[in-house]
Amino acid sequence: MEPKKINMQEKIFLTDEDIEAIVKGENTDYEDVMKYAPYMEKGIVPQLTCLPVRIGKYEVEFSFPYFTTYCKAIGQPDYAALSIRIIPDGQILEMKSLKMYLQGFRNMDIYQEEATNVIFIDMVRTCKPLYMSIDAIWDPRGSMGTNVHIVYKNQKFIADEIR
Repeated sequence: MEPKKINMQEKIFLTDEDIEAIVKGENTDYEDVMKYAPYMEKGIVPQLTCLPVRIGKYEVEFSFPYFTTYCKAIGQPDYAALSIRIIPDGQILEMKSLKMYLQGFRNMDIYQEEATNVIFIDMVRTCKPLYMSIDAIWDPRGSMGTNVHIVYKNQKFIADEIR
C-alpha cells in the first residue's frame, strides 16, 4: 500500500488522518511541517525519552511558562507559555528530557506555529499517547498575540470515547 500523500495546495487545515500520517512518519508533501519534524532525529534539539507507565489511565499536564525561540522573519525573540496534556498509553515523557528538549529551541529561528507543530509531532512520535494536546500562548508583538492549540487522539482513545 502506498503511503498517504498530503497536498497542502488543496487543504486549509490538517485532518485527523493527515496528523496520523505525519505521526507515523509516512511520506507526505506537507513540507512546511515535515522539513522540521522530527528535529530530534536530525540532532537539532535533545532527544525526548519516555518512562514506562505502571498504573492505569490518567492525565498529566506539563507546563512550561518560559518557552523561547527566535522569529525567522525579524530575528527577535518569541516567548510562549506551553501547556502539554497527555493521557499515556504505556509510556510517559520523562520530565528532564522534556525540559532539555524544549530548551533546545531557545536560539532557534522558527515561526511560532512551526515550533508548536514540531514539538507536537516529536512528542506524539516519541511516546505514542492515547491523547495529547498542546496549548502555546505566544506573547504579543505589535499588540497582537498568537494562541496555537493542537490535539491528537489515538484510535484506542476514540473507541473508548464512543462507548
